[in-house]
Amino acid sequence: MAMFSEGGVTSPDIWIVVALILTALISLLLNPLVFRHNLRKKRSIARDIYMVLSATDFASSLAISTIYSVAILRPKEDQCVEDNNVTFCQTHYLDYQRPATITEKTAGSLLWYLAYAPITITSTLAISRWYQISFPLRNLNKTAVELIIGCACLVQAVFFPSVIFSDTPERPTMMQISIQTVIWNKTGPFGIHTKSLTIPEVMTNLQCLISVGASILTITSLIKSPVIPGNEAARMKKIKGSIKITLLNVGTVVYMIIGMYMYFSHGVEKGTELYTILQMIICPMPIVLSSFNPVIYILLTDGVLCPIRIRGN
Repeated sequence: MAMFSEGGVTSPDIWIVVALILTALISLLLNPLVFRHNLRKKRSIARDIYMVLSATDFASSLAISTIYSVAILRPKEDQCVEDNNVTFCQTHYLDYQRPATITEKTAGSLLWYLAYAPITITSTLAISRWYQISFPLRNLNKTAVELIIGCACLVQAVFFPSVIFSDTPERPTMMQISIQTVIWNKTGPFGIHTKSLTIPEVMTNLQCLISVGASILTITSLIKSPVIPGNEAARMKKIKGSIKITLLNVGTVVYMIIGMYMYFSHGVEKGTELYTILQMIICPMPIVLSSFNPVIYILLTDGVLCPIRIRGN
């Protein structure tokens, strides 16, 4: 399918694939360490969510890097010339799109789910930490939190294949070269028209706003809390943990900023060069964040790289 050159070992396509694989390797190496570190802890909300996040990031890096690498290394499609012309395929190949195959729809459903699921997980983590710090005497039910994460991820898991496979011959789901995966039509029960926000986009933006606000309130509350003699170490540990959770929400923030800019800016119309560039920035982000998350966790958590017995959070 290629991207910027002819696919295969041609440049820069081959270097894009190498960069994707190297980034994915960081995730594949570090996320099992994060999972093991939390597996050895006493069960808690934070411990369970970190385990889910590390497992999801591991799956994201493996699946998404494979999907993208296979697509980019494939040669340019002859169908591009048949549908357009040689000049277009040489100079504007990134703009080329065609109806997606069943395999591409299946891979696209998985890819989009794995792109959105970590955002739900990190957002829930931030909100849970805020609640526990703000209301220390109230019990936050672990089962309820896990059900919220499960239901939110289930909505996403159902939404993407439903909307991707519910296309029609008149309005098919398209395979888009610029993002190397499928893009669906926002029509029917899941959207009103092309510029409408779909269910996952609304959920992502709300989660971002709430989680970022919760993280800021948590850190502010901890900093302003009175210093109790002999309890400074525990207080600093809580601040460090809250900063870690805030940094893990970086991906959510970037998604929301770019998504809202594309939605509200009249200068970013679908099909323009800027629109394509912003799409290309968003698409490899799940792989980058799947490696960023364990790096942040390891840097701000003691004992991850050393197999010592850990207690608590």
